[in-house]
Amino acid sequence: MVQKGVFLANLRAIKGLVGIVSSENVENEPKRSMVKTLTWRTIATTDTFLIAWLITGEPLIGASIASIEVLTKMVLYYAHERAWNRSDWGRADRQYPGIWAKRVIPSIEGGSHEEER
Repeated sequence: MVQKGVFLANLRAIKGLVGIVSSENVENEPKRSMVKTLTWRTIATTDTFLIAWLITGEPLIGASIASIEVLTKMVLYYAHERAWNRSDWGRADRQYPGIWAKRVIPSIEGGSHEEER
């Protein structure tokens, strides 16, 4: 009996955490988008430099191409990221944050998910 009580307590704790940390109910701040932009640009610009260098055989040409594309693509990526952040398309229903916890855990505990709606 004690094990079942501990199990249910753990399920309730998980239920609370899922609702808190679920990406379904989190909107990204502009600062997060900017950091993602910078880290991605570092990776992508290095890739562009290496490809341009390999194709042309000239590291200076590779650096020239990479230095131009780093600026244009950083602006484009940031605008793209912010536009997608405003869109709800493809996201789980935001009306039910932590939707997994609301539907699965009550049924395990013996409740009905219908009562949660």
